[in-house]
Amino acid sequence: RVVNLSLGSTTADAHISAAVQRAIAAGIVVVASAGNGGNVGDPANYPAAEPGVIAVASVGQTLARSTFSTRATYVALAAPGEAILTTYRTGLYARGDGTSFAAAHVSAAAATLLAEGATAAIMRTLLMTTAVDLGPVGTDIQTGAGLLDLAAARAAIPPPPATTTTTTLPI
Repeated sequence: RVVNLSLGSTTADAHISAAVQRAIAAGIVVVASAGNGGNVGDPANYPAAEPGVIAVASVGQTLARSTFSTRATYVALAAPGEAILTTYRTGLYARGDGTSFAAAHVSAAAATLLAEGATAAIMRTLLMTTAVDLGPVGTDIQTGAGLLDLAAARAAIPPPPATTTTTTLPI
């Protein structure tokens, strides 16, 4: 129910765009890395720039936007994306940087919220409204709504609707 897209291009691809829109229409949450173009003029990054996609920027240990992280109006959230321990092609581990790492955090958070009963629409609202604002007040092009706060989002999941049971007893 969650798709993580850690890829990007400065131009939209019709096939990928169509697939993303079909997934969103089917209630699948689509999360994508916002792009690593912060040092080269912040070009748009697709599919992150597609409507309905949760685009994720990167922050480092100081919670400042990573210099490589693309700034854009489509950025929804931020998550850790610097010095992330990951597997490496030598079979060992290495530390890496990138918005792909940040997107993975948000994808895992989305899956957690969905597993705990949130709908896709409510899950997105929970992530956005519980994020810790990092930049100028409100949503901004650097970190979107702010830093992912899964604990706050989990605490804000609305309870399931109350059910009532009516029992008819014979007289």
